[in-house]
Amino acid sequence: MMTAQEFINKTIGKRKDVDGYYGAQCWDYFAYFEQLAKYPITNCTTTGYVADIWNNRKNNGVLKNFNEVSKNKLQKGDWVIWIKSPYGGGSHIAMFIAYADNNKIKVIGQNQTNTMEASYATLTLTGIGGCLRPKCWDKDTKKPLGNIAVVEYMTEKGVKCYMNVYAKDKLTKCSGHGRYNQTLTIGTNGARNCFMSYKNGQACGKSHCKKPKGTLLHVRNVKDLK
Repeated sequence: MMTAQEFINKTIGKRKDVDGYYGAQCWDYFAYFEQLAKYPITNCTTTGYVADIWNNRKNNGVLKNFNEVSKNKLQKGDWVIWIKSPYGGGSHIAMFIAYADNNKIKVIGQNQTNTMEASYATLTLTGIGGCLRPKCWDKDTKKPLGNIAVVEYMTEKGVKCYMNVYAKDKLTKCSGHGRYNQTLTIGTNGARNCFMSYKNGQACGKSHCKKPKGTLLHVRNVKDLK
């Protein structure tokens, strides 16, 4: 997915009419983003106004692809939903750009500032129902890494051990206790680092490893784990 700024550059001054009704509305701008992000389009099925996106968030599926965020902790690319439009009546949705003075924020959206084209506006924080951050742009959204390999190795006592290897483990080059030239066998594809040393019944080291399944390795670099 493109960055928030790239999305802004792509759409500023243009009209997006996703559903073909009533011209380029604020909802269409949000729906167009969902299309680009390959998210299902979130419809306004209760009142027909964009307040439905927020009010029905628990069951309309939007939270599968967006995280709720505070209006006081916004970042560029977040979507702000007014349940009471800053223009009076109805509701409104626009993309956050930056904070402004006097309890206001700078946004980009459609059907604002007396034009249907995507345009900049500085709008009040009053009347906001909530804010949504696309997961594709959420720096705090982290998928569980899980183990990416299972390493099988023999200790100096001939004990066969299996250790999970995680993507978050950083490569290290170091030396320490451990039986050099122990043989390791990579149990699955995609290994990045291998735990390999053995002391008092526990694996206690890790080393370089990015080999396919079945590769035989020898312990060269070992570091104690904290």
